[in-house]
Amino acid sequence: SEVVAKLQMADPAVELPLDGRLLCRNMLVIGGVGSGKTTSVIFPLLRQSIAFRAEDPEKKCGLFVMDSKVDGTMERVVEWAKACGREGD
Repeated sequence: SEVVAKLQMADPAVELPLDGRLLCRNMLVIGGVGSGKTTSVIFPLLRQSIAFRAEDPEKKCGLFVMDSKVDGTMERVVEWAKACGREGD
């Protein structure tokens, strides 16, 4: 299956490739407050998923994003969507 996203772990030499099949499964991200869960896992997943096959209306990823923290995540998602030409999705 094609790689959709790659996560950089704390050690830059460690990369976790995620294919479309894995992204359709549940994911649990565990860490203490301020440990970087959103910055190092959620944001890269969102950004790469928005960009994945963005030019192909039949194969681009569909996303539903909820921001319960109201910390600017939605503004970033809109910015990433615009950058990929997906602001109308």
